[in-house]
Amino acid sequence: MASAHRSGRALLLLGCACFLLLGPSFVPPAEAPKAAQFDAGVAASAALPALTLMAGDANAAYGDARAWHSTLLPLTTLVVPGVGF
Repeated sequence: MASAHRSGRALLLLGCACFLLLGPSFVPPAEAPKAAQFDAGVAASAALPALTLMAGDANAAYGDARAWHSTLLPLTTLVVPGVGF
């Protein structure tokens, strides 16, 4: 009985020593977040999907679409992103 009591004390002492040694290694709690500020870019990117839902369907004749295709494709894929970024 006495040896079991001593091993319990040794285990408790070992646990306390580990707690004291490992205690400083834990990460401190996070600070409170700062107040959010209005960002126009975020607001515009959030409103863009809603604006596309309001747009009507585009109807064009085959000849009109083919004539504008050579102008709009390079404009929308090369020029607009180049200016935007």
